[in-house]
Amino acid sequence: MPKQINNLKSTALGKWSDVNIAGSVYFTAAYCNELAEKGLVKVKVGICNADYKASLNHARSGTTYSGDNYDVIACVAVDENTWIPQLTGNKLEQGGVLEMEQFLHGVFMEYFNKQGGEIGSTKATPFMQCIHRRSKLTGKLQQSGKEWFYLPIEILDLITACKTKTIKVGGDLWNVCPEIARCIYFAPKYEQVPSFDTSRQQKSRGILKVNTQRQDRVSNNNKLKRTPDQCKQDLWAVREYARNYMIAC
Repeated sequence: MPKQINNLKSTALGKWSDVNIAGSVYFTAAYCNELAEKGLVKVKVGICNADYKASLNHARSGTTYSGDNYDVIACVAVDENTWIPQLTGNKLEQGGVLEMEQFLHGVFMEYFNKQGGEIGSTKATPFMQCIHRRSKLTGKLQQSGKEWFYLPIEILDLITACKTKTIKVGGDLWNVCPEIARCIYFAPKYEQVPSFDTSRQQKSRGILKVNTQRQDRVSNNNKLKRTPDQCKQDLWAVREYARNYMIAC
C-alpha cells in the first residue's frame, strides 16, 4: 500500500524541500590531478525536484560549487515511496529523492568512519566530506557545499558502467560503493515515474520543466507544482518496476 504523504518539509542547505517526492539525484565530479594521484576525486551528490532536462541544467549551475572544472556524470530518477535502507533505527523506510540523497551522504560518512577518518582533518581521505576549499586569491580555507565528498576515483568508472549497464552486479567495481551502484543501475526510467509526466511541463526561467513539489495553494510562486489531484494520481498509479531496488538481495 502506498505511504500516505504528509506536508512535512525538510531543509537541505537552507532550502525547503518536500519529503517523499519524486525527483532527480545527480552526481557531479570535480577532477584535479593532485587528488587523482592520491586515488581520489571530488564528487557532489545533489538533488533537484524536477525532470531530467531541468535537473541537468540545475546540476550544471549549482550554487554549492567546489573545484575548478566539473562535469555532471549522472542524473537519475527517484520515485516517491521508494524503499530506502536506514543507517539507524528502522531498517527500511519509504522515501523520495531527498531521502535518497540523505541516505547516500550517510553511507559515505559511515565508510569514512569505518576507515578511521578524522573529523575536522584537512587531509583528504576516502569518503571524507569536502566541506572546505582553499581560495586561490587569499590562500585561506573557505566553506564549500556539504554535498561534496572525496570519493575513490574508481567511482567514475562505477558510475559510467552503471549508466551503460556494463557493470557486473556484485563484482569488484560494483563493491567500491554498492549503494551508488544500486541507485543508478536499478533506477527507474524517467518515463516510468508518474510525477514526470511530460504533459505537466510548464515554462520556468526560459525552459520547460516538471516540478514535482506539492502545491499547497495556488499562487504565482507555486503554480508549477503538482496539484492535490495530481499527487493522488501519482500516489496510486501502477508502477512498471519494483520500488525496493535499493535493498540488497
